[in-house]
Amino acid sequence: MDDEENLYPEGSTRTKVFEHDYLNGQKARQ
Repeated sequence: MDDEENLYPEGSTRTKVFEHDYLNGQKARQ
């Protein structure tokens, strides 16, 4: 549980980058 909470401050930024790359990949395939 504590480990999961630790990931959020840094992970939130990482998630946004991941989602951005993911959405770009989706658009590229269409």
